[in-house]
Amino acid sequence: MAALSFENLSKHFTDERGHRTTALREIDLDVKDGEMLVVVGPSGCGKSTLLRLIAGLEESNTGTIKIDGKIVNDVSPKDRDLAMVFQNYALFPHLNVFENMAFALKFRKVPKSEIRKRVEEAAEMLNLSSLLKRKPDTLSGGQRQRVAVGRTMVRRPKLFLFDEPLSNLDAEMRVALRGELKRLHQSFNSTMIYVTHDQSEAMTLGDRICILNHGSIVQTGTPGAVYQKPVNMFAGRFLGNPGMNFLKGTLVIDHGKSAFLLTGARSSFPISLENPPDLNSEICLGIRPESVSFEPTGAVNPSSVVFEAGLEIVENLGHESLFHLDLFGQSVKARISSSKPMVASGPGVVRFAFRDMHWFDAKTEKRLSA
Repeated sequence: MAALSFENLSKHFTDERGHRTTALREIDLDVKDGEMLVVVGPSGCGKSTLLRLIAGLEESNTGTIKIDGKIVNDVSPKDRDLAMVFQNYALFPHLNVFENMAFALKFRKVPKSEIRKRVEEAAEMLNLSSLLKRKPDTLSGGQRQRVAVGRTMVRRPKLFLFDEPLSNLDAEMRVALRGELKRLHQSFNSTMIYVTHDQSEAMTLGDRICILNHGSIVQTGTPGAVYQKPVNMFAGRFLGNPGMNFLKGTLVIDHGKSAFLLTGARSSFPISLENPPDLNSEICLGIRPESVSFEPTGAVNPSSVVFEAGLEIVENLGHESLFHLDLFGQSVKARISSSKPMVASGPGVVRFAFRDMHWFDAKTEKRLSA
């Protein structure tokens, strides 16, 4: 196991024309010993570059990388005591499963008895014991990826790096292997850095999540904390399927108190902000789809607000339905359990509970509410 830290870590690439592209900007982050940190973000945000810097496959332009308190910027990849699982399985086609998993140990001249012990233990954990004599071309995609994971397990490194290892698998296999990776982390209690663009993987696998965008850290925290309290609109949009709804409006004064006037609405409702912007500033109401209800009629309730809304389409997902609503020309999605009575078509009312509301500055997109 190993602790990992970055300080002022930056990386840029320069093409033959001299054009510079910044991949990472001043990354400061500490990863605890035994922690699984999931780095998540859209394509091109710098996730894989960060992994390659940790592995020593790229050199940073500024900053330091420390493993167990030791700066490793100038340490060669083979001496960093880490193992990396790529999106591409990268198995040797002429070797069977046992030989693929044992290859790195043979290269390090580990005794044959120890190699067999480690490979068999890893194979049993990953449900590969019956496949050890088979070649990669006879395996399914999920089996090949398990072999790639097992190949890193047998080395028993201080640090595991995963670069979108499940993205080439079908949905069912992704869920199954995701569970196996979770059990692997719990069994080994190893430090793991897992890169993905899939927010579902991030939420289910990570002890903590680090959201990257345009090479910078947007937010780091536990899955629950990041989901329930996004620091800006990007974090709110990115985490969640679908992401948070954002509704534009204006900060006004109503009866001497701060209030929110939703664009297109006739009346405002009172709100409380710790760091309110100037009066008449554009602000956004953020609310998760599961916190939106859509009903035929809406009774007055002091704990919530109600607006008339139109129903555009309904996506039936079996256990729940996703309602696409029109609220004064702004789009709202509501995730509603199939066990609840639903409006099948036509107009209705949408309800937001005050406790579920989040507030953001429309210009900076930063969080306003506590």
